[in-house]
Amino acid sequence: MTLGEKVRSYRLLHQMSQTKLAELADTSLQYVGRIERDFCKPSFAVIMKICEALDVSPNELADWKTKEYDLYERRAKATIVSAICEALELDPQDIGEAFDVDPEEMEHAEAH
Repeated sequence: MTLGEKVRSYRLLHQMSQTKLAELADTSLQYVGRIERDFCKPSFAVIMKICEALDVSPNELADWKTKEYDLYERRAKATIVSAICEALELDPQDIGEAFDVDPEEMEHAEAH
């Protein structure tokens, strides 16, 4: 099943119109139609908005977990763990292991 077919399938499963999906994904009706017909490849940002609107994970929708998504997910987790460590004055090494966060990613999160 293609990405477009899956978008359409999940949309229909949620009894949602293309218009409603376009509204929720902050895009146009025409663009949703083009995605569903596989006339274009949506950006990562659009895929994420569609996933949120349809309440599905990017992996469920696209049958892959992109490197970009994986990196985003790891950095988000590192940022959260880093903030917790700072707020509670904990050693990032200790809590990072508990949350399976790479210390280098936590250092990157602290720098931003």
